Amino acid sequence: MGINPDETKLVLHELFRNHLRFVLLHEFPEHYGEVLSVVLKSSESQNLSLDVWRDLLGTLSGKSKNAFSSHSKIRDEIRHYATEQKLLSRQEIHDTAVLLSRHFMQERLQYGLYGLYPKYRIYNEPLSIFLGMVGHALVALTLQSDRGSLGDQLCEKIWPILSEMYAPWIAPYWTRNLKEPTAAWIQQLTDDRSVLLPWIITDGPYANKLVAMFIECVRFIIDTLPASSKILCFVWQFYVTNFAHASVKDHILNVIHGNFLSLPWDRFYPSVNDVELMVKVIDQYLPDSHLFLGSVFTCVHWPLWINDLLASQPLALVARIHVCLLNLLVKLSNEPNVRQTDKVTQLIMDAEKFSWHLLDASAYDHIINWHVMSCDSRVVLYSHNEQCHSIDVAVHNLLKVAAGYDSVVNHFHPTTLKKRQLYIRCTIKLLITCTTRYKPLLTTNPKVFNNTLSKMLDDMEAIILNKSQQIAEASLLITELLYAVNQHGVLMEHLRISWTSWLLKRTASNPILLSIIKVIGTTVTSPSVLGELMEAALEAYFKFNSSEEVLPTWASVLTILQSVIPRQPPLESFLISEGKLLALYFILLKRLPLCQDIREEGVLLINLVDWISAIRPTNINEEKLPLLWAKICELAYRQCQYNENTRTAARALKGLARSLLTIADDGGQGWGILGAIGLKKNSNLSIRCKFLSRVIGVYCLAQLPESKSEQQIVRFTPHSPGVALSKTNEPDTMEIRPSAEAIKAMQALEGLLLNKQYATLKGDIERSIKLIRDPANSLHNATAILGVLTTELYNQRYLHVL
Repeated sequence: MGINPDETKLVLHELFRNHLRFVLLHEFPEHYGEVLSVVLKSSESQNLSLDVWRDLLGTLSGKSKNAFSSHSKIRDEIRHYATEQKLLSRQEIHDTAVLLSRHFMQERLQYGLYGLYPKYRIYNEPLSIFLGMVGHALVALTLQSDRGSLGDQLCEKIWPILSEMYAPWIAPYWTRNLKEPTAAWIQQLTDDRSVLLPWIITDGPYANKLVAMFIECVRFIIDTLPASSKILCFVWQFYVTNFAHASVKDHILNVIHGNFLSLPWDRFYPSVNDVELMVKVIDQYLPDSHLFLGSVFTCVHWPLWINDLLASQPLALVARIHVCLLNLLVKLSNEPNVRQTDKVTQLIMDAEKFSWHLLDASAYDHIINWHVMSCDSRVVLYSHNEQCHSIDVAVHNLLKVAAGYDSVVNHFHPTTLKKRQLYIRCTIKLLITCTTRYKPLLTTNPKVFNNTLSKMLDDMEAIILNKSQQIAEASLLITELLYAVNQHGVLMEHLRISWTSWLLKRTASNPILLSIIKVIGTTVTSPSVLGELMEAALEAYFKFNSSEEVLPTWASVLTILQSVIPRQPPLESFLISEGKLLALYFILLKRLPLCQDIREEGVLLINLVDWISAIRPTNINEEKLPLLWAKICELAYRQCQYNENTRTAARALKGLARSLLTIADDGGQGWGILGAIGLKKNSNLSIRCKFLSRVIGVYCLAQLPESKSEQQIVRFTPHSPGVALSKTNEPDTMEIRPSAEAIKAMQALEGLLLNKQYATLKGDIERSIKLIRDPANSLHNATAILGVLTTELYNQRYLHVL
């Protein structure tokens, strides 16, 4: 009679409906299958009045034909029906669900290019209710018949039937996975399309009713089996299998997400497979699915979950899951909806307590590189990351803990050192990004870069715990850091300032200081930065420290510090111009053993004299000068001993004496043009330095007496002739006598006894005159005499070699 019978036929239509109800109830369920098949068949051709569907629902529910008419009460009525109905057994409900699944799957394959809704819109309401009744009854009857079974086992029985019954209405069909082919006309129109979506945009409201009813069935299971969360695992797997695909359109996902998110995901207890599916979703470009995953993920009680996992699963599996979780925490933290929830920051902070020592370096590398590409680079700025989102800061701290680069960590993976290197590399990348993306910070707040680079050393200090491996481990980390910064001039300048300050607060027992000393010469490319850091490190190394067990010495530091890589222009020229004399002395000590013979050593000696003449002494570096002076005396003596002539030694001593007397006269300022017109600057050198310079200068000249020989004689053995006196009564005819220059210099030294400026040094002056006049002294013990005089005036530890 059609979907809307004529008024003339309404009486007859009513009669037929009554007959159908009586037939259905007669010896039920004898005719139930036939009646259901007729109703479905007639609905196929849209030839059936909606009243017939209502009659069917009313008869099955034992209510009037107005059953389920109130939208607000449908949920309660269906639940009541499921728990109270006596007409259908579990088997019959099971068979009904299978029948509906097969029938509508066939319909979808034959006619459903755009899903079932274009054909069944008119029956959407009764079909939605009928599927809901069958789904709910399936749950209730399964529970009643299997009372002794565990909740998870019951879910495993219910889910396949329930999901397959709803699949034709809500799931996309993947053509490659279909057990039966679609109709030929659909195949022609799909143009190799791999997916048949379950509805089109205009059918969204109809689809929403079916999806909502499906979710009601799931909610009924959750409420009926509160101890089991297995059903949420099935829902999650169903979602990933069917909807987490690039080809599933927004109009599908909007309906699915709206309904699926109404479930109580805080009761979700995922399996290992579920977590791996989460990673599969996050690793694809699926923005809408990421929103859904973010909402689900943040509901799970992960700390509890991970503790259960640790207690029950092998470590290899737990390690795999930690990789998954770090992936998820880092990547989901970038999702907009996740960033809006307060609980995420707390979740990430709680995650710091997970067993990240199980994570290996290769997995960590992949995750932290993703973080560097996507986070706000300011997270790396120490004490200046408050402008960043709290989630970004929390994620960065989590990655720091996962790398083992935090003092709270007390368990370690075999690749922890590699993870720490990766963390340092990525931190420097973020710092470099800050200097380009937030350029104004370099001028408005440069300290944040200095503080960050210092903090990296503080952290390193805190984490390197293995006493036997401290220097080796720290050296690798320092090397990683310096290589990363080398190419960035601006950042290198901040490193120079911050590390110089940091080093000067440390002593020889500090493993980070020793590691910097060890690798700096081979890793830093900037000569000025290398010079300043090496100087600061050596100063710190020789600093007094009451708690030290072994006294720091040049011999010990030489075994630590690797040789400096030769460069052009030579590093020495930078060290001389910037007055970094400890670094210069170290390079000299490293180069001396490389000399092949005494002649090569002589070349180095003359170079050293040239260096000293080029050095501009200041009150900051004056106490370091005696190291270089002593080394000239020592090398000159070796020339006298082993070279065939004393020319090189004489030249070196003359050059040194000239430089020292210049320092003594005017503080090494040089006269220049200003000096010539009487505008010479006052020297900033101390009286001690001027005195010591004069004494050593005079001592050097005293070892170079005049003779009738063409070759310059050098006094290099005790009681050699030609000792310098202030005035000599010896006749000029003497074979060997003090030079006029030495006598003049000696007179100037004696003159200091009457100079008020030198009053405090009177005893030292008298002693030095006595030492110079003593014929037992010569070049052979010049270093010892220099040491005696120097250590009276200065007490720096690095002078211990004198």
